[in-house]
Amino acid sequence: MNFSELFQHFLATDQESPILASGYRKLDQLAIGGFKDELVVIGGRPTHGKTALMLNLILRFSYMQQQKGFVVMPMANEEYFARQMFSMITGREEEVSELPEDVALDGMTDLKDMLKNRLKVLHRPANLKEVLTMAKSWKASYVMLDDFFQVIDFLYGYKLYHESLKLVHSFAKETQIPVFIGLMSTSSVDKRGGDRMPELMDLFRSDILCQYAHKVIQLYRPMAYGIEWNMEGEPTDNLVNLDLQKNSIGKTGMLSFEIHPSGRWEERSI
Repeated sequence: MNFSELFQHFLATDQESPILASGYRKLDQLAIGGFKDELVVIGGRPTHGKTALMLNLILRFSYMQQQKGFVVMPMANEEYFARQMFSMITGREEEVSELPEDVALDGMTDLKDMLKNRLKVLHRPANLKEVLTMAKSWKASYVMLDDFFQVIDFLYGYKLYHESLKLVHSFAKETQIPVFIGLMSTSSVDKRGGDRMPELMDLFRSDILCQYAHKVIQLYRPMAYGIEWNMEGEPTDNLVNLDLQKNSIGKTGMLSFEIHPSGRWEERSI
């Protein structure tokens, strides 16, 4: 990128929406500062951390940075979502009854404030056009659609998939609001051969997906495959790898995170 392109990306004063930084230094470096007017795919096999990463991004965007978000999580009910966010806000894994009273009250107050003023969360599938319209009316700084197949009531049909991705892509560009979608891999090493590291081809119709997605992230947890130790002899039960495989603005690369008992993710050096 030349200086003019970098200026427009970072500093132009006529921008309607600022760049949304995750606060994860290495991830933001790969993303050239953060996320803006783009469709970001978070993919992976079940239990590899798609929803967990989304929850951590919500924590950083709407709790730490006070940004407004519109979230659809049809696979998580209201209490589960609140419990996970409460644990990450307090940074504690204990039950509420086991926490010091001031920690519990402060955490619940912060959670209530975030849910009331900066976060709209739907826990049921909804019409995609309606979701995007509501997000725009809410003046959200980001949109998070966990389990995209559930959101669009998808039965692996080419036409609906293509039209839905095109709609989200256009929305992100027109509104300058980044949209994150969770996408379960439909293929695996058992089907395609090779090693267990995720590949773009593991995602349903990756050829169509890459036409519209600006960034494609895939997650990989060694423990999910029964790999208990990494190459450095470290236990893998709390480790997850993030592979930024496609990036139209920035670089690609692999990052590693440690999962704390509270659910928070922390960047590691690889």
